[in-house]
Amino acid sequence: MNKVLFTLGITAISIFLSCGGSGSAPIVGGPCTYSSTPGTSTITKLVSVTDGIEAHFNFVPTDSNATKNPSDSDNHLVLSSGLPTQQWIDYQNIIVGSELNTTRQNILTGTCTPIMYTFSTLPDNPHGM
Repeated sequence: MNKVLFTLGITAISIFLSCGGSGSAPIVGGPCTYSSTPGTSTITKLVSVTDGIEAHFNFVPTDSNATKNPSDSDNHLVLSSGLPTQQWIDYQNIIVGSELNTTRQNILTGTCTPIMYTFSTLPDNPHGM
């Protein structure tokens, strides 16, 4: 089963090009490495928007000494295809108060997405898309 990747707030991808000499091809993205912080995310609200459902969550690391990020609070789920549909949310039994095992991944090297959240129990195949 694919893991769902969640990025900060509204999905934005920044591409950084290397400054190579003339004639060299630009290097985009990785390879990237991440540190992993296990924890739990609690769904705090479900908001219907034009492009789907914003399923807001708060992430709490399992280790109380783990670094906290601003993105840990009031973030929302984003699938590789965009926001989940209401049908996908219903099929996954996601409601306000749902708790999901989550891993926060913080970038260590490379120029990929700086922070991602993975939810091991959620597939990345939204219905209706």
